[in-house]
Amino acid sequence: MKSYNLLECAYVDAQEWFKETDTVMVPVGSCEKHGAHVPLGTDSFTTISVTERDAKIANVPYTPLLPFGYSAHHMGRVGEGCGTVTLSAETFRRVLYDIARSLIYHGANKIVFVTHHGSNIKPIDELLRKLRYQTGAFVAFYKTPTERECEVVKGIKIGVLTIVSAGAIAIGLVLAGMPAGVPLH
Repeated sequence: MKSYNLLECAYVDAQEWFKETDTVMVPVGSCEKHGAHVPLGTDSFTTISVTERDAKIANVPYTPLLPFGYSAHHMGRVGEGCGTVTLSAETFRRVLYDIARSLIYHGANKIVFVTHHGSNIKPIDELLRKLRYQTGAFVAFYKTPTERECEVVKGIKIGVLTIVSAGAIAIGLVLAGMPAGVPLH
């Protein structure tokens, strides 16, 4: 059984993927504080979980998770954002640009960046336009819903489930996508 994760593929397996499809998903995470009770990788765990599931549904490969994003606002004063690792907006755009150009070089013509970290969207418009204008490739940035977006449906009944707490949604996403052994406090 072939892997959907290009990191796990031999180059001949990657060649087969690029013969089969011209679409690749690129998961983009973050390493930042979310509170004392959840890991710094909260957005990364959610992002990779969504990417893995969606890649199987769409039958497309995905790159390894980029574990860092644009998180300057989480740095705070010295010591406040302890553990947060951020890329500058320019570095973030350059890294994603290089990833996309590499994939395009190998035959990808549709690239879908996936993230759960809202601030990763802020520096991205220029990048998407640049890639489109230079290569003609379809390039999209998909942000998974967070508790803020889920707040608009709070209290709505879906079958037997009633959405009651946006915080519970966020914790549920973390638990669903988090590797075994990562402690919660």
